[in-house]
Amino acid sequence: MAGIRTPWSGRNNRAGLEAASMRFTWLWPAFIVIPVLIGGLAVCFLGWRRSRVQGRSAIVAWVRRALMVVAVALCGAAPGVAVLPTTGVVPVEVYFVVDRTGSMAAEDYNGSEQRMNGVKSDLLELLEAYPNARYSIIAFDSSATTQLPVTTDTNAVRSWVDVYDREVTASSHGSNMNRPVERLDEVLTRSQEKNPDHVRLVYLFSDGETRDDSVNAQLDYGGLADKIDGGAVLGYGTPEGGQMKEMEYDGTEGNYIEDPDSNETALSRIDEEALQTISSQLGVNYEHRTAPGGVESLTEDTTGLVAEAQARQESSIYSPRIWPFGLLLAVLAMWEIAALVPQVRNMRALTGIERRRAGGTLGGSGGPGGAATAAGGAALGASGGRISGRQSTAKMMREVRR
Repeated sequence: MAGIRTPWSGRNNRAGLEAASMRFTWLWPAFIVIPVLIGGLAVCFLGWRRSRVQGRSAIVAWVRRALMVVAVALCGAAPGVAVLPTTGVVPVEVYFVVDRTGSMAAEDYNGSEQRMNGVKSDLLELLEAYPNARYSIIAFDSSATTQLPVTTDTNAVRSWVDVYDREVTASSHGSNMNRPVERLDEVLTRSQEKNPDHVRLVYLFSDGETRDDSVNAQLDYGGLADKIDGGAVLGYGTPEGGQMKEMEYDGTEGNYIEDPDSNETALSRIDEEALQTISSQLGVNYEHRTAPGGVESLTEDTTGLVAEAQARQESSIYSPRIWPFGLLLAVLAMWEIAALVPQVRNMRALTGIERRRAGGTLGGSGGPGGAATAAGGAALGASGGRISGRQSTAKMMREVRR
């Protein structure tokens, strides 16, 4: 098992996130970001060309606005840094398909133990062989059900193993090795669509017996071969067979099951031919399990697959880095506001002057007396004052144009 851990154990022990490369993750679609960037820079360029005759402050203002456009575009493009996840979860999905029919209680494993004991031992060993993977359990007896959806919680897997037992004998409809095929096909198809780069491994635990004569017993696992990357079929039982005790509704064991034809104690025998056929259809290895330990041979073939999947994951996980551009945009926006404040004041002052001039003109045109008064006021005003006022107005106009 140590060999199977090697490909990713060193990587997952690294603290924090490790950058590898950078690319845009596109918080906004590219067809929005790119036109905004090009259009905004074009406007700023035209403004900059016009502002060259207005002085240095006007040029700086348009450069500042161009930087704001770039900052907005970068926030939308969301540059991302390739990172390694600190959780250490690897892109491997391990599906445990477990037989819960009554024959799994046959007492011919490791001497006189129940076959279920072998399943429990081997499943836990495989769990240790694939640390930090994702796991799912599908059990089948009179029907096939997903006992545990895909999860990274190894404690949930262990808890299920602790309570694993065969079905209630009185409600059994006979065993059929084809029962888990449809359910397994559903979950594998969904996984392929959602996580196409993940490695999918299937481990099937059974004695291979089929006792349901009402259905076609032709094994049909071939359609799953293209949806998995590896795994194994583990067989339990002996050719000589073993006795099985009944499972009562209250969870207690009853008497040994009798053969209805001979009224003698029934024996369950492993069907290795069926198990080997399943392994051949799936494209995985078969192993007859007679005692605990030694599952390394069932995991060695997957070492390279897991390492490749880990490498793909490390090169495809990107964390957006938007905050530097957001901070830059905030600073530029505050600078822009500070620069606009005096311009707004000048505009208000200019508006007041224009209103006063308009009022004076209207008042002066009211009659001969008004005209005389206006003429007298103009004569009394110093020509230097008039020039100074015009210069101030012109200065405010230039500030507003900026």
